[in-house]
Amino acid sequence: FLCVIALLGNRTAIIYKELFSILANNARRLDLQFRPQKITSDFEPALIKTVANEFPNTRHIGCNFHFVNAIYRQIQHLGLVTAYRNDECVRSSSRKLMALALVPIDKLELAFQKVAHEAPRSLKPLTDYFNRYWMTKVKWTLWNVSDVELKTNNIVEG
Repeated sequence: FLCVIALLGNRTAIIYKELFSILANNARRLDLQFRPQKITSDFEPALIKTVANEFPNTRHIGCNFHFVNAIYRQIQHLGLVTAYRNDECVRSSSRKLMALALVPIDKLELAFQKVAHEAPRSLKPLTDYFNRYWMTKVKWTLWNVSDVELKTNNIVEG
């Protein structure tokens, strides 16, 4: 069950570490231990690093809503919004990239290659970004939610 939602004024490792310290202290006051089994969050690099350092045995799951949003923001950044809105092939291929988070991890590499190969040439910058960032820099287990029941950290978003 959902235990904590934190709204923070800054996105630094120091702030995240302080939050975890406050939660651990409050748990101790209740005669409990703060050892989360799962943490669902957005993709803030400082938070990802802090969770890995503070809770190495905790499953850290990225929020699917934020994952899809990040891809759409890249579509905007690359100037592809008009094509996304007006070209069904562009929209479909973009959505297939977004849906890769739902593909079982053992099929992910092949699924990405298929989507990238079948995407229109105009989406090459987007598929290159996806490959460079999501397939290479971010651990797949963070953004892939194929085996996760709650795929977002906010039921209003999902």
